[in-house]
Amino acid sequence: ALVDARSRLARRRAARDPALLLDPLRFRVGDRVEMPMSVQRDMEAAEEGADAKAAASLACALHDVDETGTYWSRGRVTHTHYQNPQWPPDRPEALYQVELDDGRVFCSWEDHDGCVRVAD
Repeated sequence: ALVDARSRLARRRAARDPALLLDPLRFRVGDRVEMPMSVQRDMEAAEEGADAKAAASLACALHDVDETGTYWSRGRVTHTHYQNPQWPPDRPEALYQVELDDGRVFCSWEDHDGCVRVAD
């Protein structure tokens, strides 16, 4: 039943955007992935006291920060082709919504290793 529901949903999306038939997503809901995070953004959030999770994640990842100030944080794909009802109607759907292991939730509008990759 779940496979049939996924097939129907895929056909409806492909009817709206035929390119989806040619370019399927690499990950499914539940897959373990990594997303790039910014040290600068996390430091600013921690200084403002707005995001303790960002500070904790940064502290765990400091040894893996590259020369651009980027580190990779692990999580799980929670949605594909995600469209938040609060977004403006002309905003494209995110290809992936990912909940990181530290509880933060991010979206990716692109499907390549620079935005979301397989978790080691």
